[in-house]
Amino acid sequence: MDCYRLLIWQFFEQFLFENYLVLSKKNHISFIVIKPQVSFSMERMILENQILKKAYYNWEDKIQNLIPRTQFIDFSKSDYACNTFVDGSHMSRECYDPMLFEILINFENRNE
Repeated sequence: MDCYRLLIWQFFEQFLFENYLVLSKKNHISFIVIKPQVSFSMERMILENQILKKAYYNWEDKIQNLIPRTQFIDFSKSDYACNTFVDGSHMSRECYDPMLFEILINFENRNE
């Protein structure tokens, strides 16, 4: 099962995501990549487990190498915080409106 997940991620990363970036540039489509917040307990688990921590930082490095910093919002490192989750990695409905507001503000101000 883990190999299957890895293949899906590699396909997404190498084909879908990079092609999306190329098409967005070619067609002058503005976008922002969002790394949503996870629960405090999930964040702690990721940072304490060396395998998860390595994967976490590898993903972040790859994204930052593909897009400008102004097009990446990392909610785990922003002033925005909502600690209401359905489970460890899925925000509850109450978090979406404030998060969308933050996204719109960042999108509008990204080139200032």
